[in-house]
Amino acid sequence: MVALIYFAAKSDLSTLFDDITLVRPTVLSLVPRVCEMIYGHYQRELYRRMSDGVDSGTVEADVKADMRDNFLGGRVVSTVFGTALLSAELYAFIESLVDVRLIDLYGSTEAGLVLRDHQVLRPVVIDYKLVDVPELGYFRTDKPVPRGELLVKTEYATPGYYKRPDVTAEMFDEDGFYKTGDIMAEVGPDQLVYVDRRYNVLKLAQGEFVALSHLEAVFATSPLIRQIFLYGNSERSFLLAVVVPTAEVIAQLGCDGVQRVKSLIGKSLQQIAAEAQLNGYEIPRDFLIQTEPFTMENGLLSGAGKLLRPKLKARHSRRLDHMYAEMAAEQVNELRALRAGSPDRPVLETVTKAVEVTLGLSVADVRPDARFIDLGGDSLSALSFSNLLADLFGIEVPVGVVRNPASDLRQLTNYIEAQR
Repeated sequence: MVALIYFAAKSDLSTLFDDITLVRPTVLSLVPRVCEMIYGHYQRELYRRMSDGVDSGTVEADVKADMRDNFLGGRVVSTVFGTALLSAELYAFIESLVDVRLIDLYGSTEAGLVLRDHQVLRPVVIDYKLVDVPELGYFRTDKPVPRGELLVKTEYATPGYYKRPDVTAEMFDEDGFYKTGDIMAEVGPDQLVYVDRRYNVLKLAQGEFVALSHLEAVFATSPLIRQIFLYGNSERSFLLAVVVPTAEVIAQLGCDGVQRVKSLIGKSLQQIAAEAQLNGYEIPRDFLIQTEPFTMENGLLSGAGKLLRPKLKARHSRRLDHMYAEMAAEQVNELRALRAGSPDRPVLETVTKAVEVTLGLSVADVRPDARFIDLGGDSLSALSFSNLLADLFGIEVPVGVVRNPASDLRQLTNYIEAQR
């Protein structure tokens, strides 16, 4: 088999979609964050083409056909994604756009490709096993399906880490199985579905890793917080949280109300994050207030005083997932309002609002002297922001200008006004 592989022309990915259009790939390899950006382009095209009296279904079909033939090159016959989970809604959209089945791949640098659409790849995978993770409550005896950390042997697995026998001994068991660190459920013979991470390290949708336990310990130093549980998944690019305030703060709930208390705690989280030099994606974007502490009695703490994450997820995931959905819907509405009202707003106000919408920040978080990179913007979100500014102002705003470490939002506004 012979294949031609292309790399993006610029490391900041500012030309990513131009590159795809020029290359016209037959196999499209995606990660969740790029899928989100493709969906964002689709939404912008819908808004641009939609008008009164036009059938929305027809416009949606036309935009997808145009994107398939031009934006993605018109030659895609296979589409795969990996590195993190993809939400069901985004999965369905990408499939409908490319008009081919979207294949879910799972593997690692050390072991190579292990799963294709949750099916163990044989003969590449020589053998695998699940092992109990009692500290997180996962066991091979779980019902209705066994659960545990996935250990694998593959034809392409590394024999170890170069000149690091200590790390090799840590990452391989006595029988030579590689420890993936991923909790899997065995839903059928040779069929595995991802459940959790063993080491409380979460990969977000943009590919960034966050160490949840470490961040919880950092934020728990707030004088307003008694306990905190961070929540996220690989379908999202940011974290949420459940916060148990101190008794003094809980006493204020009746007088000041939940929003006032949330505002105080939110400012405390931002201050701690700044002092600890955390990245924007490591700071919970919103949180629930819970007055009942996590204890052994209610099953949320272990005997050693550690958070029992599966139990906390089971108790709070429905409300937190609903919060994610509400925030996503709000972002869509804000984008529509931003595009409709931008001609009547001052440029700085529009730029500030565009940053809020792109990064999902509150008004209080974004000041004219703030830099995009300090607000949590990475190269992919900078590309999304650049595209949004192009839509709003009708001029090109390069990613390099957006991410310039010497430029804040006021200077970015000056650049836009000069270009106009």
